[in-house]
Amino acid sequence: MTVSAEDCIAALLAEYAPASVLVIGDAAPETAAEVTRVAATEAPRKLEAVGRFDFAIVSGLLEEIEAADAEAVLGRLKNLHTSRFLLLADPARASLGHDALLALALAPFEHLADGRVAWRYDLDRYNPERRWNNPEDWANPHNFDRFRW
Repeated sequence: MTVSAEDCIAALLAEYAPASVLVIGDAAPETAAEVTRVAATEAPRKLEAVGRFDFAIVSGLLEEIEAADAEAVLGRLKNLHTSRFLLLADPARASLGHDALLALALAPFEHLADGRVAWRYDLDRYNPERRWNNPEDWANPHNFDRFRW
């Protein structure tokens, strides 16, 4: 089932209930949060002047700028400006493909009614805790002489 971009944005805004939202591109979220807007074409230059936000919505970025700049903006966004964001991208016109977005730790979230794909980045969901990923198993120095991998 496909949903509209507005419904997808509204669902995530309801889930996270952010106090501050950064909007890169032309998305128009309905929210009571403080909204800061940056044009997609201006994002590579103007992003350094904004602070940290609870949530970000990015639309039109991959269609408007080159792949290297888009990758830099998304990396800067997730590393410095927010722990959660939504990226709306048209796969037919995007400068970054599926594999490049997966490499940036984004996960496909929804296929939208207008043909775009909604990608989600959430630091809390990025690396889920696994039973084996602990000091008692593979990272325990006391096991280095007892087990051979």
